[in-house]
Amino acid sequence: MATLDGLESDGFVLLRDAIPAELVGRLRDALDAAIVKTARIQARRDVGKRSDREIENPDGGDGALGGAAHHVVLHGGPFLEFLELRPRFELIAAYLGAERFVLNSFGGVSNPPSASAYEHGMLVHRDTRSHHPSFRQLLWMFVLLDDFTEDNGGTWIMRGSQSLAECPPDDVFYDRASQVTASAGSIALLDGRVWHAAGVNHSPTLRRLLTISMSRPFIKPQLDYCRAFGAERVAGMSENLKQLLGYYARTPANLDEWYSPPEERFYRSSQG
Repeated sequence: MATLDGLESDGFVLLRDAIPAELVGRLRDALDAAIVKTARIQARRDVGKRSDREIENPDGGDGALGGAAHHVVLHGGPFLEFLELRPRFELIAAYLGAERFVLNSFGGVSNPPSASAYEHGMLVHRDTRSHHPSFRQLLWMFVLLDDFTEDNGGTWIMRGSQSLAECPPDDVFYDRASQVTASAGSIALLDGRVWHAAGVNHSPTLRRLLTISMSRPFIKPQLDYCRAFGAERVAGMSENLKQLLGYYARTPANLDEWYSPPEERFYRSSQG
């Protein structure tokens, strides 16, 4: 499988036109709405503000969290529909070396042509905090909801950098990195250890993407999705969503839950 070979060597592969245009449009609209809701929560919790601004941006956050919406899957709708589509999930399973995996995070970012872009994304960074030279902890899916071009700041990727334990200096990174340029509906798969950075948006329009990570079930997700949705609600979802949302990889909270019969156990033997 050529795409798996590329992922093995570069820690990155681009899958062009991977999801239908109609779904891309609904995901774009849903992300815009989720960002507005998220900005209100950020303001209420007093996080993500810039110290040099007195007025917040109600349409997409400001400063450190500007344009970022975390865990948008909780809004349901087309975000859950995307997971049901399972685009190239067989490639994720092959790279992680696990038949079954779970959703570690599902967020989105809207990079505007302004100074309010998500600050973390603009820095050279990787999305796996603890580096391991061989263990693949996370595989990210960057789902392009707008065309990515050099002008609107397509993501910079330093291919093959999953072996680098320390962040490369900016001059080294940008000398070796290349920008993702592809049409909306494409998906970039990225090893969580690969160093990358959002480009600067010089165009007059937004550049939006979904940021989704998958991991083996025993790795703690960024949010307890079963608890957030409600375990009873998840129990009524499809087998695909139950697996992805971690329904079969939960942690018992008491001895009654621990001593459950096999078919009711919180963490199933199938999860590795």
